[in-house]
Amino acid sequence: MIPPSLWVSHDTHLRRKHACEGFHSHFAESFKSPHSNVFEFVDKLDKKIRHRTEERLRSISASIPREPPKEDRLRQKQRDEILQQYQEKTITTLEYIGRVAYSMLYIIF
Repeated sequence: MIPPSLWVSHDTHLRRKHACEGFHSHFAESFKSPHSNVFEFVDKLDKKIRHRTEERLRSISASIPREPPKEDRLRQKQRDEILQQYQEKTITTLEYIGRVAYSMLYIIF
């Protein structure tokens, strides 16, 4: 029996090799016969690579915080200004509610 110390490694070169072998074995499983035609090969390769690339892009984009659109930032700034006016007592409670409600109309409709 071969001890794990010989076949398990944290070396990045070996991990890349195992990743390549993993890709090859999954790719090979997608064919019906060991000698498929070139069109089937290219089609499967395209689908496999595209699928893996799309998965990685989704995973990357899910972890990137997105900045809200400019229109949303402007509306938030407007609401912040309205709140500041209310806190400084330059507008009444009724005016505050009316202005905030008006600034949110685009969200509802």
